[in-house]
This record gives sequence, C-alpha cells and structure tokens, in this order.
Amino acid sequence: MNKCNEIAIVGVACRFPNAKNKYEFWSNLVNGVDSVDIVSNDRWDAEKYFSPDVMEQDKTYCKWLGVLEDIDKFDSNFFNISPREASNMDPNQRLLLQEVWHCLEDSAISIKEIQDKVTSVHIGSVAYEPYKVEKTDVSTANGSYYFMLANRISYFMGLKGESYTLDTGCSSSFVALRTACRTLQDNTSDYAFVGGINLHLSPTKMTTWSKSRMFSNTGKCHTFDKDADGYVPGEGVGVILLQTLEKAKQCNNKIYAVIKGCAINHGGQAVSLTAPNVESQKQVIQAAYNQTDFTPNTVSYVEAHGTGTSLGDPIEVEALKQIFRKYSCQNAFCKLGSVKTNIGHLEGCAAMASLIKVILMLNNKIIPRSLHLNTMNPILDIENSPFKISTENEEWIRLSENVPLRAGISSFGLGGANAHVLLEEYIEESYSAQNKNEESQIFILSAKTQ
Repeated sequence: MNKCNEIAIVGVACRFPNAKNKYEFWSNLVNGVDSVDIVSNDRWDAEKYFSPDVMEQDKTYCKWLGVLEDIDKFDSNFFNISPREASNMDPNQRLLLQEVWHCLEDSAISIKEIQDKVTSVHIGSVAYEPYKVEKTDVSTANGSYYFMLANRISYFMGLKGESYTLDTGCSSSFVALRTACRTLQDNTSDYAFVGGINLHLSPTKMTTWSKSRMFSNTGKCHTFDKDADGYVPGEGVGVILLQTLEKAKQCNNKIYAVIKGCAINHGGQAVSLTAPNVESQKQVIQAAYNQTDFTPNTVSYVEAHGTGTSLGDPIEVEALKQIFRKYSCQNAFCKLGSVKTNIGHLEGCAAMASLIKVILMLNNKIIPRSLHLNTMNPILDIENSPFKISTENEEWIRLSENVPLRAGISSFGLGGANAHVLLEEYIEESYSAQNKNEESQIFILSAKTQ
C-alpha cells in the first residue's frame, strides 16, 4: 500500500459477550474468559427449542450463545428519539447508535469536525430476522429494515458521506471496511465509521442453521483441535473510526493501529455453496500483501477466521501455510489464534471482533491464549509450519528491532465472500523540541448534561 493510502484507526468502541466496552473485552481475553453460556430465558426457552435430532422441525441441537446483556436499554432522549419510536426500533439500530457515539468519544474528535468534513458510514450485518413489534405505526418500517442501520447513524450525526449496510455473511464487516478504505483513499471521505453487529432476537437462525450441522455439540468452539465439531453463535457490536494516516498525523489524532492492506474476493465454484476454498483464500491473502511494502515473513500474528469446524480449520491453515512458505522456511515464528474460542462466532460482526482484538493486542503488546485446545488436529501439521497456536498469554515481541508488530486477520463468508486485512502497530514519531517544552495542554471535557 502506498504511504499516502495507509489508513489510521483513530477510534474504537465495542460491546461483546460479557464485556460492555473494550476494557472489559481485553480483560476477558487476557484472563481466558469463555463468555458463551446456555441461552438465557430473556431471549427464549433453550430447552423448548432443543433437540438432539438435527432434522426435527423448528428445533436446534445448539442451546448455547455468547449473549449481549441489556440490549433493551436505550437513552432515547440523548438521540432525540421519542420513546414510542425507540420501542419500534430494531435493537441493532439502537446498539449501533450508542457504539458509534462511544467511538466518536473515544477518538476525542468533535462532532462538529466530522460534520464539517465528509464522513461516511459503512455497516456490516447479516439480514435474517425482521424485527417484530407489538403495534405497527408510522415509525415501524424505519425501525425494522437493515438498510437503516447505516442511514440512522448518518441522519442522527448529520453526516453527508456515503452511507450503507452490507451483507456478505460472516465477512460483512470486513467488506464494509474495504469500502470505507476506498472512500478515504480516493478522497471522497475525510472520515469513515465502520461497524459490525449481530444479534439473535429469536431462535430462528439457530433452528435454521442447525439443519446444516454447523454448530458445536458441546457449546465450545474448539478451533484447531482434533475434536472441532462446529461453532457456537455469539452476539456483538463493534465500531471503528478511520482516517488516512497522513491526515491523522496532521490532526495529531490518537492512532491505535495502521491498516496496511485490505483485500476481498469470492471463492467462485467450490465443492458446495458453503464450502471454503484453499485457492481463493490464498488469493485474497496474497492480494492484501500486494498492497503493502512488506511480506509474510515479517508478520508475527494471524487472527484466523477459526470457526472450529472439521473442514474449515484445515483449509484455512493450509492456505496460510502455502502463502507464508513462499517467503520463509522458518517454523513457529508466527502465532495463530481465534477470538471465537472466547465469544463464539459473531457472524456479521465476526470480522470486527477479530479486528478489535488485534487492535488491543497491538496496544498492549500481549498475545492472549486461544481457548479449548486440548489436542492439536494432526491434519493441520502445525509443527512443520510457520505457525504456533497461542495456548498461553505471552508478550508480543517484534521479530527484529526494525520491524513493527504486524498481524493478518482473515474473515471468510459462508457464501464465498472472503476478506483479509493487514494491521501494523503505529510507532509514534518523536515530538519536536517545541512540543517537548510546552508545560501545559488544554484538556477538554464535554457532555450533553451536567
């Protein structure tokens, strides 16, 4: 990627299972917390819809979920929305509004700044369950349709850049990220919000996908394990704010990490519509590296898509091995992990969860361990590869003094839409002598109410 095309991540906000913000999320990661549990009764009766017979109509053999708490809590007055309209809004819309605002707060960039400049909104989500309300009125349609996920944000914040919701399955939020990067690189946007969200408001998705035997029978995501038998679904919302690196430095904005490459493709014809494809995964990973000024032998961590399926894990690792082996014959220099072992598979928000995990890793210089790995899947042949699974927390150390910390992140959509993103730590440039001599700085606090 040309230097002028590098993208800075200048704001981060999220809510994931058992974590109300990025700080709780990071604490759960480093403490090895498994945030998946049996579906709580405030969603639906898990036992009522449970059946070990995968083909039984309207039943599921999966009764586990990485759940978000308090999704009904919403400060409608803050967002200038009447309580009546708020009650007719899909919780996906309400949660995204809140986290976009938290992301803006986290960036310390004023709302006037993003309104005066061109700011775009790109949301990834899986459209599956239309939100049902008790009583239909004039606000029902606006509150129900998925295209409003992005439009509601642009409307509330007064943003005039591009605004749309994308659905490519599990890779949705990375495809949204790619479109956001393009608007920044071609100067049609000055800022871009990118978000992903996933909720399970009814058992419909679980009863449907059970028929394809995609879920784990144990309620655990055993990524890279010989007993990997599928994934456990999860919920979450994550939002980042982007700016070109050049402009972020000019504005002296906080920079969490730098996006060096972001590529997407489709697998074309494969064994089936939902089967992964080694060649297409290799191609999308290589395409991401083609945008950068470095090669895979300088990357020390890969956040895998890592769903914990008997077919998906071996194909993903094989594609990575073939790409990395073109540049290095060294073994075990790159750690491999998957956040799905902590919070489940967040589907439309899965890529955003992986991205935020790696952002926090870069800023804390720690690689958290992946969970539920008891016996390595021998098919992966990890011992004779560039990779090593992160089974213990460890300090993330640069491969050499002159090489920044770098990571690859994969996200592969169920229907064949693939994405790979390359992140690099931001090494802050030393302050000028004038800045060093300044004795004080203005610290601004703002809020809507006292």
